[in-house]
This record gives sequence, C-alpha cells and structure tokens, in this order.
Amino acid sequence: MDFSQNLGLPYLQASQAQKHITLNESLERLDAAIQLCVKSRQTDLAALAPGEPAEGDRYIVPSGATGAWDGHDGEIAGLYAGGWIYLVPRQGWQAWVEDEGARYTFIGQAWTNSLSGAADTESLGVNMSANTTRRLSVSSEQSMFNHAGTDHRLTINRNAATDVASVMFQEGFSGRGELSLTSGGALELRTSVDGAAWQTRLSLPLARSYVVAPALRSGTVQIPDGGVATIDPPESGGFVLVTVIDENYPQGHHSGILVYDVGASPALVTLAIGTGISNEGVQSPASLVGQASRSNIAVDTTGIHIRNRTGGLRVYSFTLIC
Repeated sequence: MDFSQNLGLPYLQASQAQKHITLNESLERLDAAIQLCVKSRQTDLAALAPGEPAEGDRYIVPSGATGAWDGHDGEIAGLYAGGWIYLVPRQGWQAWVEDEGARYTFIGQAWTNSLSGAADTESLGVNMSANTTRRLSVSSEQSMFNHAGTDHRLTINRNAATDVASVMFQEGFSGRGELSLTSGGALELRTSVDGAAWQTRLSLPLARSYVVAPALRSGTVQIPDGGVATIDPPESGGFVLVTVIDENYPQGHHSGILVYDVGASPALVTLAIGTGISNEGVQSPASLVGQASRSNIAVDTTGIHIRNRTGGLRVYSFTLIC
C-alpha cells in the first residue's frame, strides 16, 4: 500500500531517494485537511480577484468549475508551492466556509449546511450546553426568527390531546408564567409565585365559545328560534348578564341582569330585565317551554338555560360573574 486510507498520504518507501519530497507532500495534505476552513464553496478559480489565491488558501470546488479545477467538483482544493492539491472529502467531514460564515458537512455526495436538511443534528447549544431534554438551548439577550418572504409562524406541536404544549416563562429557572394548550382541552394562561403552586388566570376551552377567568366567564352563543342553550357557570352562584346581539332587533328589551344559583338549592333572581326577557325560574332544558316572542331564562343544577322564542335565529352575549 502506497497511500493512507483516509487522506491519501503517500508513504515513505524503503530505499526511496529524496524521501523529503514524499514527506513534504504528506505534510501539505495534512495542512489542507486539518482544522478545515475554506475561503468559499461557490467561487470558481477564474472569478478570483487579482492576487488571489494566496499560498495555503483552500476552497471547496464548485460544480462545473473550470481551468485547473475542472473535474474536481466538491473536492477541497489547496494552493501549495504554487500548485493545487486536491482532497476527496469523506462522509462526515466538516468545513467552515469563510465567505458565508457557516459550517458545512459532507453527506452523501454533497456539502450540506450542518443545521438543515440531511445534516440535522441531535442537539444544539448556542452559548450554553444542550442536552437530551433541551435539545435546543440558547443563551442570548435576544432571539430573532425572521420571515422568508411572507408569513412566519412559530409552531409547538403536541403528540396527543392528553399531552401539553406550552410556552414557559421562568425566573431563576423556576416557573412564573405559562401559556399552554392543556390536556383538559383549553388554551390557558397560568401564573405562579414560587413555581410550585399555579393559578389559572384565563382559560379558553377549545370546545366552547366563551372565556373563563377565576371569577368570570364570558362569551356568545347562537340559538335558533325555539332552540335552547345551556351555559356552564364557573361557580355555583353569581351574576349573569345576558343580551341579544343584533343591531336590527330591540336589544334593550332582550337584556337582563340576574342572580343565579345552580347548587343544591337552584334559584334565579331578577335584578333588572327588559320586557323581552322572561325569568322562568328553576327548570331543566327539556321542560323549559318559555313564553312566545321572548328570550326565556331558567336554571337547575346542570347550569343556566336560555330558550329563544323570538321568532328568529339570535346570538346572545353572556357574562357570568361570581
């Protein structure tokens, strides 16, 4: 064997004359391959500026190169003693490309940016250590995610509905705030003073059209004529504010403020209601017939019920305070 397996370094032979020539060739090839930093991977030899290249400069030969580089696409070309030496890259070789400020890895038959495509890395730490749990770790005053010409979306994907997808805000690596898609089926904003005890400040149930806070629930519900809708209150008792949303309908007549109790002793007490609302007291949704031409409200232990008998489809806005 006359050459080494990986770098193709020529071996000194027994009884060889001028051994220094072979040794110097090996040293040049080592100098070209070790701590690999190339000037460019896109510039052809003919496009170099006057005075370039300098002795020891290295390039990744671009596709379709001409002149002395012809036929050496993808190889590493280094200028030594006024002539070019070429290294054929092996799988996994890495090179820093100076004019791009990027690291490339030779995978398959091509040089690929190490942070994309086939060269995906298992973990990446930027100014801090990454691990198998935090595979991407960044320590910086700011982070920038720019668009590529149109929109930009940051996606956090969970595996199943029973899992959690969240953005955590910490202090001293102890949680203080969290925006999460919960396993309970809601988008929630939570806070904590110690990272252990958490309180939900705002919740948007995925299957509901209302917003929930510790003492508040607010939303809208669409009810066809003759239909009934049930609102699940945040607590067993409190205030309910109801109004019809329709600029062409007498909203004032179909608005009201009532006190509700859906606990062990259900009750519905009127504080102020328009003439188009009827307090039907304690009734189940099935038994709530209500009065014609009115919005009828009742309660039982399952919640607050609204039956629409106004003669058309209506959208009701509701707010519950407890």
